[in-house]
Amino acid sequence: IRNNELNGTIPFNTVSLKRLKVLTLIDNKLTGTIPKDFFNSTQMVGIDVAKNDVRDSLNEDYCSSEQSVYVSADCRGLNPKVECSCCGRCYDDSGSYIDNSTSVCVFQSIFEATAKSSFGVELDCS
Repeated sequence: IRNNELNGTIPFNTVSLKRLKVLTLIDNKLTGTIPKDFFNSTQMVGIDVAKNDVRDSLNEDYCSSEQSVYVSADCRGLNPKVECSCCGRCYDDSGSYIDNSTSVCVFQSIFEATAKSSFGVELDCS
């Protein structure tokens, strides 16, 4: 649902969608935080909230979780909106990004097709 001028917060009930694996919300007008239940879902593998006004802090509990979800967010630059040392892709204020190769490789090894089709990520992780 990228670039659709969606506004408001990310609905909590999207977590209960049983077949939802990747939620791509990049380039909208969303606010609030990332619902923490995304990180407990056994189905969810990725969420992209970059280029919104979503503000959050993904702490060490998230970063060390074995079931962590691939996150793409505004986590670089002078005023990062999301604090996250283990996010897969971090955008800055100008809209450019850098990939965290460790996070991307873990995600890609488990969900290779999803990473390539949803996030355009393809790294040599050998």
